[in-house]
Amino acid sequence: MKLDVYTAHYDENCWLRPKEFIPERFDTESEFYKESTKQGKVKNVYSRRIFSHGLRACPGMTLGVLQIKIIIAYLLMKIDYDIDEKWFSKEGVGFGLGSEISVPFTVHKL
Repeated sequence: MKLDVYTAHYDENCWLRPKEFIPERFDTESEFYKESTKQGKVKNVYSRRIFSHGLRACPGMTLGVLQIKIIIAYLLMKIDYDIDEKWFSKEGVGFGLGSEISVPFTVHKL
C-alpha cells in the first residue's frame, strides 16, 4: 500500500485552511481545532500523522528526545540533592512513568 502523506495533510475535507501554517490545528484544546470540528472537518488516521512512523519517521523527533535525555542527565549530575533512604525500601517506588509514588527529594543551593 502506498500512502500519500502530502495529500493527506492538504485535504480540504480534513483541515480548515489546509495551505496555511497554523500549528494550533493539531492542538485539541485550541480554538482553531474546535472551529474546524464545528465546520465538520473530520480527521482521518493518515491526516493526523505529524511525525510519521517507522523508517520514514521525522529525524527531528529522535534528535529532540535525545537532547531532552542529555539535558536531564546533565542536570542530575550538576544539582546537589538528597533522597531519604526509607523511600528506596518501599514497594512501587521509582522515578519513571510506572512508579506508584513520587519520591520527595531536597535540592541544595550551591
